[in-house]
Amino acid sequence: MTASRTVEVDGLRLHYLEEGEGEPVLLLHGWPTSSYLYRDILPVLGRGRRAIALDLPGFGRSDKPLEVSYSFRFFDRVLDGF
Repeated sequence: MTASRTVEVDGLRLHYLEEGEGEPVLLLHGWPTSSYLYRDILPVLGRGRRAIALDLPGFGRSDKPLEVSYSFRFFDRVLDGF
């Protein structure tokens, strides 16, 4: 069963979907989508590993702060924290 989870990184609430156990694989969506993109493949990937589909800030069910610059540096910092 795919789990819907949240974690806080640098004061932002990030939403992600998770399936399975073991060695993780991180799935990142493009612009402008969300973790919902991976809803059908997560259970398949989760059979042999831990599959994680993150909603990047500003997308899906993650926080959408207005006061930040959505730059590559911003996303890099958030991904490092995640």
